[in-house]
Amino acid sequence: MPFPIAKGEDKFIGKNNIDDPLNVKSPAPEPEPEVRTMPGYQVRVHEEQADLAAKMHALKAFVDNDLVMECTDIQQRLLKRQLHAMQAYKEVLDLRIMDFKNG
Repeated sequence: MPFPIAKGEDKFIGKNNIDDPLNVKSPAPEPEPEVRTMPGYQVRVHEEQADLAAKMHALKAFVDNDLVMECTDIQQRLLKRQLHAMQAYKEVLDLRIMDFKNG
């Protein structure tokens, strides 16, 4: 069942637009050649980092778009907080990947 994301009744998140409500498509990066030869858990960290980066790109596009003004003030603050948390999470994944390369 869709749920409202904005003050108006015509803006909903449902199964068709939950991942990309603004139709912001970010290209999935091709894995680096050395990623294909890494242990499985390292490959998964690379995939998770790429997936998170794409989600951050879409969320940032939404937060920077005028459509965000249709969300309540609380939702706007929560979206910004979510983006901040995602940035911190991505930094940890970046550090793990850097450690894989150094280790």
